[in-house]
Amino acid sequence: MITLSSTRSPAPSASSWQQSWLDEYPCDMPSSVPYPRVPLSALLERAARRTPDLPACTLYGRATTFAQLNERARRLARSLADKGARPGRHVGVLLPNIPEYLIALQAIWLTGATALQLSPLMVAEEVGHWVESTGCHIVITLDLLAPAVMGALERGPLEHVVLTSLARRIAVWRGMLYRIERLRRNGYLRMPQDAHRHRFEDLLQAEPLDKPVSITPEEDVAVLAPTGGTTSSPKAVMLTHRNLVANALQLRNWCGGEDGTESLLGVLPFFHAYGLTVSLLTSWAKCSTLHLYPRFESRAVLSLIESQRPEIVPAVPA
Repeated sequence: MITLSSTRSPAPSASSWQQSWLDEYPCDMPSSVPYPRVPLSALLERAARRTPDLPACTLYGRATTFAQLNERARRLARSLADKGARPGRHVGVLLPNIPEYLIALQAIWLTGATALQLSPLMVAEEVGHWVESTGCHIVITLDLLAPAVMGALERGPLEHVVLTSLARRIAVWRGMLYRIERLRRNGYLRMPQDAHRHRFEDLLQAEPLDKPVSITPEEDVAVLAPTGGTTSSPKAVMLTHRNLVANALQLRNWCGGEDGTESLLGVLPFFHAYGLTVSLLTSWAKCSTLHLYPRFESRAVLSLIESQRPEIVPAVPA
């Protein structure tokens, strides 16, 4: 007769499995990181204080310093606040990876409002659904993407559309084609301005916002991100200020390197969590330059990598 012993190996204690995990960390990687109780806007404000003259981002070879980015965000924040942006309200962002995206996010967080991330891949019906379901009353978008928004402006609750353009930042011949495409999509050559449609650059003429609106980092939502993976319709994911500050500081430490000495490639779309955290917020936490390109084009991106030589290249497998 075979007797089964009741003796079994003891389960590893919590401390032992944690230590096994930490043993795999690089030798210079801290086992824990303190997370300050601050709003997400503190990342860029800190970078602007520490490295004001360092380029925060580049686009088509033109640099914007951390001080310039922070100043423009504070001016836009004032304009958005004057149009009703405040805690509990949503401001939509429908943009490619351009400096205005960075300015818009920071401005929204300075007002205490929540950024509603809209994808350029969405059709007008999807954009309208998210605008209406969240009560979003302001959307910041590119002129070529504006047709996806204008229907919601007519139906409400959308009250203001802020328009920016790439027409003057690209080669002359491409700028001509860009304007022709704008005419085809929107029916106008020059960007309009009225009580409901505003030019991004004009809103930067406001006086800077004095100080950020007070929020509760662990409770207030910084980003509302529609996401559904590949299996279902998008759901709204709520990311608090503390969520994203913690994520940015974790990535800052994991990337290593001295702050202000490295640069990142900013091609992954910022409306996606990967691009937002690993590219954009990490660059602010590390005081690093973010090299932007509006959409992925293999030759253009390879040329950008060759010319700028970013040390950190967030990407996805082919």
